[in-house]
Amino acid sequence: MLRRKLSFYFSKKWYIHPMICFTHKPAQEQGNVLFLILIAVALFAALSYAVSSSQSDGQNADQEKSTIAASTLVQEITLIKNTIQRMKILNNCTDEDITFVYDNDLDGDLDSDDKYWNLNLPSTECYLFHPDGGNLRFPIVDDNIGTGSEIIFTGFNWVDNVGTPASDLIAITTNITRAACDQINRELGAPTTNGEPVEEGSNVESSTFFGAYIQATGIDGMDGAYDGCFNGTNFGGTAVGDAYFYYSVLIAR
Repeated sequence: MLRRKLSFYFSKKWYIHPMICFTHKPAQEQGNVLFLILIAVALFAALSYAVSSSQSDGQNADQEKSTIAASTLVQEITLIKNTIQRMKILNNCTDEDITFVYDNDLDGDLDSDDKYWNLNLPSTECYLFHPDGGNLRFPIVDDNIGTGSEIIFTGFNWVDNVGTPASDLIAITTNITRAACDQINRELGAPTTNGEPVEEGSNVESSTFFGAYIQATGIDGMDGAYDGCFNGTNFGGTAVGDAYFYYSVLIAR
């Protein structure tokens, strides 16, 4: 009897519906897919954060470089101003004697090929960039605050309510960035127009100093300020649009 039952059991063909056999597998696959999607989303978020942080760090680094470069420029011009006063006292240099000639062509000699050369050069004790005089180096503008910028020493401009109406000896740094201009004005406490650099409508003369003061044009928007940065729309007789200039009165006359 038992043998007959077992024979019947093993000889019977059982049918297992595929839906019954595999009903649990699609649910598992769906769970795996969802898990992978969550991982991908998390990785994308982490990557986006890393890129954003990198860009932010880069911008902060650029801003810090600009701030340092602007402060360094102010310090260099202040050193020039103090050195001129020292040469006037110790070396008996007059306002006209102060000389900015330097060996810009690097030929080891000072001659007519060099900037700020003039035929009436005084004693080398009045040369700002000579060991006998100020013993300074000609300042170079850092690229972080102005590509192609340069420093011009001129006796063709005056600043309203600084000294007399006569022209002053002024250092002008051309075409610096707006960020550097704002930094300089904050550092010096210079005049602004509602936080914006003062717009200087009159022409600012670009002729270099050669021992003579010529009353050409005035910087009339920076009333009474010996130092500061303005928005110069006209420079050297040429319209320049929005261009930013840092100036410092070295000798007020």
